[in-house]
Amino acid sequence: MFAIDHGQPGSLTLPSHLQHGTDPGCRGYARWAERTRLVADAEENRRERRALRRLRRQAEALRRAPSTRRPG
Repeated sequence: MFAIDHGQPGSLTLPSHLQHGTDPGCRGYARWAERTRLVADAEENRRERRALRRLRRQAEALRRAPSTRRPG
């Protein structure tokens, strides 16, 4: 497949997405993947917080609304 010889300049190496955490050449990829995951988590948290805020607002509006039940 590919010859991996990091000691020689110009040697052919595996693409970073095929390398594993043991190879010093893939540290950049690991950092990129971690950052990508963190960004995705942050976006998901933001969406969840927005949804919770909306639900809280709706619940508060329902609480404040005059009762629709008729007495008796």
